Amino acid sequence: MSNKYTEFARKNYTPGAVIDEMWNEAIIAECQAMNEEIRVAKERERIKAVVSETSDISAELSGRIVFKVSFAGSHAKKKALTKDEKASVMTLPPDVKAKIGGDKPLFESDKYDELVNFISSRRLQFAAFGIPHIDLESAHVADIMSIPAIEDLAVATEAELKKKVEEFILDWPSAIDRAKERLGSLFNQSDYASPYELEKAFRFSYTWMAFGVPEELKQFDVEIYKKAKAKAEMVWKEIEANGVALLRETIMDLVGGLAESLTNKEDGTKRKFYPSSVEKITEFIDSFSKRNICNDEELAAEVATLRDMVSGINVDKLSAGSKGDDAMRAEVRARMETVKVGLEKLTVSANARVIKLKD
Repeated sequence: MSNKYTEFARKNYTPGAVIDEMWNEAIIAECQAMNEEIRVAKERERIKAVVSETSDISAELSGRIVFKVSFAGSHAKKKALTKDEKASVMTLPPDVKAKIGGDKPLFESDKYDELVNFISSRRLQFAAFGIPHIDLESAHVADIMSIPAIEDLAVATEAELKKKVEEFILDWPSAIDRAKERLGSLFNQSDYASPYELEKAFRFSYTWMAFGVPEELKQFDVEIYKKAKAKAEMVWKEIEANGVALLRETIMDLVGGLAESLTNKEDGTKRKFYPSSVEKITEFIDSFSKRNICNDEELAAEVATLRDMVSGINVDKLSAGSKGDDAMRAEVRARMETVKVGLEKLTVSANARVIKLKD
């Protein structure tokens, strides 16, 4: 999405040139964004050049390469009723056609659902490279051999996300009109973000970072060099600690989810079982060598045990329906609960390390 100011900046401003403070603030913001794009692009090209020229990147970047990424954005599809709205609902107003429970449904949009599914799917693809959580800005250790593939995925994500967001924004006025018709007197325009706010809400950005200290600094002042090196090492350790914690949390959540799906409800009825809960664990195990960038040996041992446990599981027998085998469900649940205990201990240990580093 663009307006006359951003279009003007794109057509008339040359990145790197002087930005006149008298220009419209929207033009200034777009010029600054163009300069940042050039800076990031140059950094990416430098990284790609290093990767293509040498198999030993440590000579250039001290062996430390980090992928810094931010991937976020959403709009609530429902909202808790206010006190006045609750009172209104109790009177069953005839103009309210939507089904109202404890929350008020805000909108329905196929384009929004497509956008959310795209984000979810793309996060899983990044997870296969050892980048498990990208809801907020974070840094992750990257496997040197995976850098070109991660770069390609990131470039595609930038372009595809922009297209998905634009399609959603085009549908947004119609979605609001449909909501207004269904909600009647419960409709409140302030519940809905403006197109401009939506455009800014969904974002994806990334860059490659290297942690090292220039040798020139040592020649200038040895003490400053030592301090800079110690600081860089602490930053690196924190990134590694975060990486270990996130990886442990990811598999613990998957194992816990499978165990819970095989545990009967309080009234004794079976919870619905989804084969994908086993598939996600299998996918994690199969891609673990790529994910385990920080060489977490303790987690590797747990994953090896888990691999033996899930190998050959017949998902049909875990079904809550007639195909299900109660004995098999109980056995697999017990296995997962056993593994989860070990993973919980590892996760607590990893998080303690992260907290300690941040103190």
